[in-house]
Amino acid sequence: MKKNQGFTLIELIMVVAIMGILFSLAYSSYSNQNNRLNLLGSVDKMKTQMNWARNYAIRREKFCVVSIWPSDGEYQFAVKNDPDDEVPITVVPPGEILTDDMVIIGNNIEIEVSDCADDDPCVLIYNYLTEVWDKPAVKINFSLSGQPSQTLGIDASTGRVNQES
Repeated sequence: MKKNQGFTLIELIMVVAIMGILFSLAYSSYSNQNNRLNLLGSVDKMKTQMNWARNYAIRREKFCVVSIWPSDGEYQFAVKNDPDDEVPITVVPPGEILTDDMVIIGNNIEIEVSDCADDDPCVLIYNYLTEVWDKPAVKINFSLSGQPSQTLGIDASTGRVNQES
């Protein structure tokens, strides 16, 4: 009597099919988590950099100017000696590489700025003398398809930028 050894073709096809299903489930979960991390990272980056710009203005006794271009997904930090100065001086947050003096949000993340009169750019000015922003009601909303949106807001009493959701 001859002993059969090995697997049949049907058994091998079934194993490969099951592995394919498991890999596709794992990949979609990985992709979703990666998108979430990109969104949260972009929100945290802008929050940290806006608070850095505020502190920079206080330490140097200057007016901080944050310009946000929602349509392009870019923003810029600058300082002025006087709020009436025409041209602000661009400042670079630590560890940031600028493209045309702009910080690019990237990662297919869309931003929307509310309570800023549909300006493009939306310009926020921090007054180091009064320690308040000129538009404290502004909300910056970050969104990425398939992810819950995240919002940054300005604390009216301290002037710090905080994540709201």
